[in-house]
Amino acid sequence: MDRIPPATGIWALAGEVALEKATKLSDSEAHEIWRAMRLLTTNKSVEGIPRAVIQLATDLNLFPAAREVVEKKAFDYNRNAVNQKP
Repeated sequence: MDRIPPATGIWALAGEVALEKATKLSDSEAHEIWRAMRLLTTNKSVEGIPRAVIQLATDLNLFPAAREVVEKKAFDYNRNAVNQKP
């Protein structure tokens, strides 16, 4: 099977920037971005979601490493929210 070569040049730089943005998100911010990612990838309505959130979700969704960070933080947010319920 052919291996996909690592990204180089501008695409690699964009991936690094996306990963950096994802790591700086709080868990609650990541949850909001993750929710927008899910809606966008399933062609559901994003009405009511701020444009900045939609744009960031679109940008981060292009890079698997950034998407993975967002998903982990969103999962952590959900887990903590469930654990805090009485």
